Amino acid sequence: MHLAVRESLPVKTSAVVYQGSLVTFVESTGRAKAGAAAAGETFAGVALEKKTGNSGGTVSVAFIYGHWEQLTVTAGLTKAFYGCDVYLKDDDGVDNTGIGTAGVRVHVGELVSTITSLKGWIHIRKRGSKTIP
Repeated sequence: MHLAVRESLPVKTSAVVYQGSLVTFVESTGRAKAGAAAAGETFAGVALEKKTGNSGGTVSVAFIYGHWEQLTVTAGLTKAFYGCDVYLKDDDGVDNTGIGTAGVRVHVGELVSTITSLKGWIHIRKRGSKTIP
C-alpha cells in the first residue's frame, strides 16, 4: 500500500500555485511554482492549497506525492502505455514525451489507467532525485 507524503516548499516570488495543480520547484532557488516543463525545474507534487509567493520567501505551499491522481492526459495515451512514465505538460496535465522545442522532460509518475481519451489515473511519484538547495 502506498501512502501519500506531505511536504512544503516556499513559493517563488509573485508565483501563484493553485490547489490541485502540479507543482515544480526551481532547482537554483528551491522555490515552488505552478508546474511547467522547463529546464531547471523538478517535479514536487500536487498542491493542497492555493498560495501566492512573496519576496521574502515566507509563504510556503503544501503538496503531496506517492498517491494516484486523476489528471488530463495527452490524447493517444491508451492501454498500451499503462505503466509507462509520464512527464509534465503544464500545471494540470501530463504527456508521454518531452514538451516544447527542447523536449524537456519533468517526470511526474506513471500512467495507471485511462478514464477517457483525455483523462487518466497517474501514480504521482516522489519528486526528482535533484536536491533542494
